[in-house]
Amino acid sequence: MIITYIPNADPTLARLKVVDEHITGLMSFTSVEATVTLNCGTEMVQEYSAASMADTANKFYIVLADLAFYFKPEMWGLTEFVDGVYRIILKGNQAAGGYIMLENCLFVDITYKCKVAVLLDEVITNKTSTTAHLLHYSLVNGSNCGCNCDAMCVNFDALCGILGNSQAVINNDCGCY
Repeated sequence: MIITYIPNADPTLARLKVVDEHITGLMSFTSVEATVTLNCGTEMVQEYSAASMADTANKFYIVLADLAFYFKPEMWGLTEFVDGVYRIILKGNQAAGGYIMLENCLFVDITYKCKVAVLLDEVITNKTSTTAHLLHYSLVNGSNCGCNCDAMCVNFDALCGILGNSQAVINNDCGCY
């Protein structure tokens, strides 16, 4: 499963796009459930029947022409996406009780790249600046690599601490299933 941030001039219309070879198979299930977290915080769950998966009024929906699910910021209780580690678990449920589960994490970087870039002049001489760049690098390159949400959340929290932002990890319970 690959997650991509799709920005928009109107930030309320930005989306997270999820593609996977199993997306079309999910449509044969009776329902699709999404469990999401932001920065390893509280899990939010939303389930839609397969019959209503294409309804763009939903918090997440499928576009069959793209073979992709799109997630609105409302899925995380937001009006627009913010910098952070977004975890998505998609679970296709069968009437007989079987299921398929897809999971991944993405670091959405809206403003942090610029906040970290300000520290470029000090990368060689200042250990904190070097650490900030390494943490940012780990978040960018750790995205879409499987089940590493916990480490990404810890690194994001550390980067927030360096940059003076309050984005503390609420809990560290976003491990693998």
